[in-house]
Amino acid sequence: MVRRKNRSWAALASRWAAFGRGHLALALLVAADVMTKQLAFRLLPGGKPEEISRGVGFYLTMNEWGVLGGVDGVATVTTNSVYTLLLAVALLGLALMVRKLDATGLSFALRMLVGTLVFALVSNLVALAARPFAYVSLPPDLVINAIRASVLVVSVAFYSVSRATMARVVFTLLVAGSLANGLSYIYPPFEVIDFLRIPLPGNPDAFGVINLADVYIALSIVALAAWPLVALAGWLRRLGRGAVSSKRGRKVRLRRQAAAAEIAD
Repeated sequence: MVRRKNRSWAALASRWAAFGRGHLALALLVAADVMTKQLAFRLLPGGKPEEISRGVGFYLTMNEWGVLGGVDGVATVTTNSVYTLLLAVALLGLALMVRKLDATGLSFALRMLVGTLVFALVSNLVALAARPFAYVSLPPDLVINAIRASVLVVSVAFYSVSRATMARVVFTLLVAGSLANGLSYIYPPFEVIDFLRIPLPGNPDAFGVINLADVYIALSIVALAAWPLVALAGWLRRLGRGAVSSKRGRKVRLRRQAAAAEIAD
């Protein structure tokens, strides 16, 4: 009995260790965001900018809603509350479909294409369905938390089925950013802490304040945009290797044929 218990504990520990190794990058990114937010909250003076170079610096602020753009971002998300809630439900459906498509054996790129097309269709239908309720007002916290949770669920769904290197990079960054900002509400000051001050293009007096989680999300978008280029570069590289290999093979065959002809003579 003792040996069986020891074996079960050992197996459980082994599974958890394997799980930790598989998601180490995600855990480190989230931990870095939490650590920098806490350091900024404790060390930086609130509301006082500290410039490092050319508008880049530190500026401690609290983003109650955790929405990019602050008050303006909240207004954008909650303008049509019913549409946003229905869109959140559509995103949850997309997450379920991503998981279901994983069992079909389709390539990851094809699954992404199918999911994107279906979601585009559903979002347009949702927009039509929500049009009569454009002036219905719902609590902003309900709307924002619903869309935030649905985006996180979709991100986790894509992350869980991504195995190729580029796909893993994109969705690790996206999940890390979404999860890190979401976790901000379970530790002091129970709001999203922004502390990185960056200048905005076009207006030397305008600036934005972000955190590492926002950087992760921005990098995931950049990586997603660069994904087709990386795939094309890989395909061309493989094509070039195949051409070189074929040329070498042809030379070897010619040499063998010449040697065989000499022996026959």
